[in-house]
Amino acid sequence: MKGSWEKKQPPRVALAVFFMLILLPCAARGETLISRADALTLSGVNAYGSPQKAPVLFLHDAHTTASLGAMKDCGACHATDQRSGLLDFRFAPTVGAAGKNPAGTALMDAWHNGCGGCHAKLEKSGHTAGPIQTAMCASCHALRPAAVWGGASGAMSAAVHATHEDSPLIQGKDGADNCGVCHHSVKNAGDGAATREAGAETACAECHGAAGKEQQTGGMPGLREASHRSCLSCHSQVQQKAQAPLACASCHGRGS
Repeated sequence: MKGSWEKKQPPRVALAVFFMLILLPCAARGETLISRADALTLSGVNAYGSPQKAPVLFLHDAHTTASLGAMKDCGACHATDQRSGLLDFRFAPTVGAAGKNPAGTALMDAWHNGCGGCHAKLEKSGHTAGPIQTAMCASCHALRPAAVWGGASGAMSAAVHATHEDSPLIQGKDGADNCGVCHHSVKNAGDGAATREAGAETACAECHGAAGKEQQTGGMPGLREASHRSCLSCHSQVQQKAQAPLACASCHGRGS
């Protein structure tokens, strides 16, 4: 009986291969992703209707810390509003006329040409570059990204606020305190005019809403847009004098 039973058993090598095929995918699915404050998800594919590809993972600090000098300037990817002088944190090639984003394939082409076109130019000039237009779609549209966003909210601590108050680079108008450089009260929402009432300063979220919202009612910029435009525009302007931080982790890092 024993010999008959043994003859019916599958070879041990076949069993080993079978369990590897079962267990390895499970181990891969349980893999811990890298947590980064600059890991952004470019999920604009939803603008084309039903997305056919996975959202793109974009590592912001990997671009701003690149050895290429042009990438040190925010203007390499972001435009500046001519009226306010503030940066537009949207990717410049995807911003159409009157500040509106194109739709459909035009938006898709803007992303592909903007990102892939820049990578192709870098590669042609002998610099290290990321995926280019002729690469496989999965090189950017990965089903399993290598990293996920893992930063803090970016709320300004009391210590950081005090540093800004005392900074000689942030000057108030006509010798006044510098609170009005950041804080203001909207006097006329119709024409966008904004002035400050001394002693009436409030937290940015009081008007610009909770973190994560792009636009509030009435066209007022959400907290994310308002913070990025004001803070990054100022840091970019004083970069040469004070080495003001521009990296995502400097504000969104766990220890900030």
